[in-house]
Amino acid sequence: SKRFNHAPTGLVMKYFILYLIPYTALFVGQIHFYYWLFPFVIITHFVFNTFCTWKFAEILLHSYKQSTGYNIGGAAKAIHDRMLNGVYFMRRLSLCCTILSTIAISIVLIIYDTQIMIYLPFLWTVYSICFTLNFIRNRQSLYQSLFSMYQCCKYRQRR
Repeated sequence: SKRFNHAPTGLVMKYFILYLIPYTALFVGQIHFYYWLFPFVIITHFVFNTFCTWKFAEILLHSYKQSTGYNIGGAAKAIHDRMLNGVYFMRRLSLCCTILSTIAISIVLIIYDTQIMIYLPFLWTVYSICFTLNFIRNRQSLYQSLFSMYQCCKYRQRR
């Protein structure tokens, strides 16, 4: 698709089930029956999530780049460029989330040891931060908070 369409939830779920059923069967089969299926589980997860991230960003970029057909300048061009940079940033963060979740799944599937639970909270924390920063409002709020803390520290140093 090259543009946004409002798809009903049922239609989205119908397409998602095409991924969910084989992935669940592979995952359960790997855990309970065939240990050597783990590469297929990992690859399936990584490829599907990378594909979804890339296609979503592609649709956003296509819709934002269409507006460059008009002669825009000044503030409008700056806003447009920030929107495009936001999409590129979102795509990079989403790919980082995909890599982190793939690593977490790989650790769970490959290492049959309870000691792996030590590493999973760290991966989950980094994943959550990346996912949270994926949304522009969260980034703006974080920047505003950090700037306020900086101003507060700067003011205290003057006294």
